[in-house]
Amino acid sequence: MILHKGEIIEKAVRIKRFPITLLAKRLKKSRRYIYDIFEKQDVPLDLILKIGKIIQHDFSNDLKNLSKIPKEYQLEVITEPDISFEDVNYWKSKYFELLEQRKQLLETKLEEYFKRNKS
Repeated sequence: MILHKGEIIEKAVRIKRFPITLLAKRLKKSRRYIYDIFEKQDVPLDLILKIGKIIQHDFSNDLKNLSKIPKEYQLEVITEPDISFEDVNYWKSKYFELLEQRKQLLETKLEEYFKRNKS
């Protein structure tokens, strides 16, 4: 079975409910160009990847021959950073230590300033 890449792209665009006009604008093409892509059986890989990035869709599941997608076109899975409680306490204490040093420095500078300006 031969994959009809245009139909796969169209299906993804429709599922995402991504406006054709906006897709055309981001590709710097006309709406007619987008509809022509939907009709093509063979669409260049770079164009598929650009469309995927624009509509936030990973075509690697739809098109198995996309296994070697360049890094700039891969969608990253966003996860929470792994921060331990000890890390948070370390940086919190570091922050308070720096605040205290800043406060002392300001007090010293203010005292010096007022002593100079009194005379």
